[in-house]
Amino acid sequence: MVLYKCAYYWTEWTEKLTYLGCQFFSHLCKVDFNSNIRKFYGGLNNIISVPGKKRNEISCVHLVETYCVPSLLYGCEVWNLSCAEY
Repeated sequence: MVLYKCAYYWTEWTEKLTYLGCQFFSHLCKVDFNSNIRKFYGGLNNIISVPGKKRNEISCVHLVETYCVPSLLYGCEVWNLSCAEY
């Protein structure tokens, strides 16, 4: 743990900063996509596993579009992707 004095307050240096649900790396000023991807796949696995083999594909697609895709795309306005990240 590293502390820095800023004005009259001591602040702790961290590796990631979470602001409005988006996680930023402190030393690179890039967005961490792993939390969004984990939330997407977690919701997708929950939706796919509940109906079992007798599921209606249209309702599963609707649930994925409603619950999973927004968690994946939240904060996409601040993403600055390089060619390697596509």
